[in-house]
Amino acid sequence: MARPRRIDPQLVRKALEVSQQTQDCQELREALAVLLPAETNATLDQTARILGLGRATVARYQRAFKDWERSVPRKVRGGRRRSLMSVEAEKEFFAPVGGTSQNGESLGAVADPGSLGAKVGP
Repeated sequence: MARPRRIDPQLVRKALEVSQQTQDCQELREALAVLLPAETNATLDQTARILGLGRATVARYQRAFKDWERSVPRKVRGGRRRSLMSVEAEKEFFAPVGGTSQNGESLGAVADPGSLGAKVGP
């Protein structure tokens, strides 16, 4: 016999708030893993089918959301984690091309595509 479901109304409110504001797919999935069973009375299997996940993954997402909601907010990771060139080297490399995306112009194509590989390396 399955355990009776316990729904925390505060957690559901927080999941609704996060689902409406988040820009992160992982946070959205975790919030939906909490919201769908609470709002639609769906089982873990039904929720998994709706989200395109496995049943165990839905339970992990629910646990992750509960743990995250009760802890310190996540740090948002910025871009350029896999950059091979420094920002200065990138500016120097793209300087001959012309316009910049900051003023709405297209960057266009690099005159010599092989030169990027030479600058960055293998």
